[in-house]
Amino acid sequence: MGAIQMALEAEKGKSAMMQVAIDAKDSEIANLKNELNERMEDIGRLTSELAAKRDELREKDEAMRHLHNAVVDLKGKGSLNFEFQRVFGPNMSQARVFNDVEELILSCLHGYNVSIIAYGEGESEGIIPRAVKFLFQSRNKLADLDWKFEFKASFIEVYNEEVYDLLGERKKLDVKMGSGTTCVVGLKYHEINAIDDIENILAVTDRTRSTAATKCNEQSSRSHAVFELTIQGHNKTSGASRHACLHLVDLAGSERVKESGAEGERFKEMTHINSALSNLQNCIRCQLNKNPHIPYRNSKLTMILRDSLGAGNSKTMVIVALNPAVTQIAETKRSLEFAQQMSMTKIGSAKKQEQ
Repeated sequence: MGAIQMALEAEKGKSAMMQVAIDAKDSEIANLKNELNERMEDIGRLTSELAAKRDELREKDEAMRHLHNAVVDLKGKGSLNFEFQRVFGPNMSQARVFNDVEELILSCLHGYNVSIIAYGEGESEGIIPRAVKFLFQSRNKLADLDWKFEFKASFIEVYNEEVYDLLGERKKLDVKMGSGTTCVVGLKYHEINAIDDIENILAVTDRTRSTAATKCNEQSSRSHAVFELTIQGHNKTSGASRHACLHLVDLAGSERVKESGAEGERFKEMTHINSALSNLQNCIRCQLNKNPHIPYRNSKLTMILRDSLGAGNSKTMVIVALNPAVTQIAETKRSLEFAQQMSMTKIGSAKKQEQ
């Protein structure tokens, strides 16, 4: 029995040693697996960094090509000078810019049609709530003089040379241009009784307006948009009445096809955008040259803006936002030329709409 007991103890010792060896191997395998996982994570991180570097290099190459094109475009022309009524610096706030258009907007309550056209990169829709809030405040002051005003709003977009109501069912609307007025058939107007009504309208248009990313702009507007506020005023003491319209226009930016990387549907959109802007500039040139015929009917945009461009009765201001980036020199030059053409256009004197 003693010999058997000793043999069993010896086997137990061997088993224990084998278990220690197995545990050591398991630990070694676990360490190797952890090391492998770490190496795989390193490979994944390095792969991502390499892809990011390649994207960065590609963007720099594109920027260099854009800069080269801009230099070629401006080569031999030296410095270019443009003159405007006002120039705001890059640090100027929207509130400060709005202070300069308050008086123009206020004239709506005195019976004058007003159009403000925004072009270029910037948050042009920010002027809408400011303008309506300002008109509400001014309306309350005129109430002391027995004036009562009613506001109604509409918001349309011109997308691929078709007109849509941004606040209603998305269906194509017809534009009718008569001898004296332009009408968008089927466009719905919404009563504005409080500032919250405008906030709700803008929330809807943010979802419905056509935008898309291009290489030139991460959230490029793919349509021209026109906000219209109709104003009807009546003085209960004198019996006088006033009617006016405030148009706030956001033009989609012109982008060169090669620079924007547009393909397929984006290419189609850009073609329509550039065509409409070209027709707009053509109408402006005809105004400058005092041509007897202005080709407003060449695009839906110019038909809608007809009253703002000289055929109607409107005080008109153009605000152009510029991109200071060196790579956008050519686009900045085109924007400045557009702004200069607009500033030189004479549309006559607006007439007060009061009876």
